[in-house]
Amino acid sequence: AAKADEPLSSRSFLNLEQPNILLVSSRPSKDGGGVVLHLRELEGKATTLSVNTMMPQIKVKDIKEVNVLEEERAAVKDVIRFRPYEVKFIKVMYNDHRPLN
Repeated sequence: AAKADEPLSSRSFLNLEQPNILLVSSRPSKDGGGVVLHLRELEGKATTLSVNTMMPQIKVKDIKEVNVLEEERAAVKDVIRFRPYEVKFIKVMYNDHRPLN
C-alpha cells in the first residue's frame, strides 16, 4: 500500500494483499461506471481478499462478481473467496459514476 506522503501518481488503487492472487487484466466496465478486474489464484490454495483493504483509496459504490460478459453472478459483501486455481471477474462500481463517452 502507498504511504500518505507519496505522490498520487505513484499510488496503486488496488491492493492485492495475497501473493497468490494475480491481477490478469483490468478494463473499464461496459456501462462506464467502474472497472472489471480479472483475477486468478495461482498456487492452488483457497484464499480470501478483503474488500475493505483491496481498494482503500477509492470510494466504491458496489462490487459484484460477474462473468466475462459482465453478467452478474453474485453480490460481493466483505470478502472475495477463491477456490484453488479459480478465475474471477469482479466489477467495481464507483460513487462518482461518469459515462466514458
